[in-house]
Amino acid sequence: MYKLNKQDAITYDQRGRYINQAGKYVVTIESAVFHVGNNANGRSENLKLSVIDNQKRKATFFINTSYSNGVQNEGGLRTVSAILACLREHDSGEPTPAQVKEYNHDTKQEEAVMCDCFTKLHGKQLGIVVQMVHEDGRENPSPSLYSVFEASSELTASEIMRGETQPAQLGKIMAYIANKPFVDKRKNSPVPPQPTRQPVQRPTAPTAPVDDIDSDIPF
Repeated sequence: MYKLNKQDAITYDQRGRYINQAGKYVVTIESAVFHVGNNANGRSENLKLSVIDNQKRKATFFINTSYSNGVQNEGGLRTVSAILACLREHDSGEPTPAQVKEYNHDTKQEEAVMCDCFTKLHGKQLGIVVQMVHEDGRENPSPSLYSVFEASSELTASEIMRGETQPAQLGKIMAYIANKPFVDKRKNSPVPPQPTRQPVQRPTAPTAPVDDIDSDIPF
């Protein structure tokens, strides 16, 4: 009645782990936290995106959108716009208090906490491309959000904004990741530095007046 499925047997032991390999994944957004940092230099703003795939592997990405000196991080804002395009959302909504699970490094387990979140994004599926990056202060490489795509169609943000129906850009991105799955950014790296990562695909900028900014969005 039952037969061995080799792939099921292999993936069974991978349940509940973290994403620790370069590649593309279809994930569900568990939480999108509006994370505010305060230090001597001022206030910084970030999107803390926690995701999980269908094999229960998790990853968390910090997307900085505003530096502590108040200057906007254009790269971070472009990433957020790409995510919204791939979710076919015009905006994230305003952050509201919500209960989420976060890892407590002292107790070494996940705990329920209240955070300001963009709950409009919770539970939505997103395609992500991961590149592994080793940075100073970290014992092991960690996943970095290299690019995003629409989970159902594999269209990238720019393809969605242009109204295209056949994905082409993701294959090129994956070819690059296959060649450069790992980047060592440590100052005293034992391996030669890798080329600087390419930016996440940016939606085409609208040319309409500000009052009519949504008219060019094809969803």
